Amino acid sequence: DDQGGQSVVRLMTIEVTESVPQNLVLEPVADTDEGQNAIVRGGFEDTGSNKSHTVTASWGDGTANSELTLPAGVRSFEFTHPYEDDGPTPGGTSPASEVYAYPIIVTVTDNDANSIGSQTSVNVQNVAPQLSVIGSQQFQEGWTFDGVLGNYTDQGVVDTHTATIDWGDGTSTAGVIDSTAKTIFGTHTYPDENRDESQNQISYTVTVTLTD
Repeated sequence: DDQGGQSVVRLMTIEVTESVPQNLVLEPVADTDEGQNAIVRGGFEDTGSNKSHTVTASWGDGTANSELTLPAGVRSFEFTHPYEDDGPTPGGTSPASEVYAYPIIVTVTDNDANSIGSQTSVNVQNVAPQLSVIGSQQFQEGWTFDGVLGNYTDQGVVDTHTATIDWGDGTSTAGVIDSTAKTIFGTHTYPDENRDESQNQISYTVTVTLTD
């Protein structure tokens, strides 16, 4: 009887599950030179619209991890990181190309401690040191040169260096490196003047080779 004022009640349940970060995607990381920055960009999904997230990057070079805190609603990120050297061994693991691939691991964690990770890498290549030498010198035979022959710079701030000095008279010696002052020091005595086939006096050409 529809006029009796009776009603029917039915109960239902709705289960609300916890959302988690997912679909973490990292963009390809461009190659970089030692001493320069690598840039890592990425994004992820999370249906929890009110959730904040922490993004952590591990760089594979022994330095401390980087961390970003993303407020609710932000689902993309960017890191910048300097690589001081092209590899953990001199010249990297591929001496012919002097390139080393550092592994990069990125982890996204929400404020409920749910996380997702992904890995990429960056190729860091060696950069040759730059060398400038002193100008022409003039002195008498039998005189000994004893001093700085040149200065150098290197983007690879942890690189070590060796120097070889070809004195132009058939002799070569190792140069002395001052890694703090970035100088190359050498000592050499010229017992006689230099002459060409026509017995014209000519200069000795000194060649300094710096290797990282």
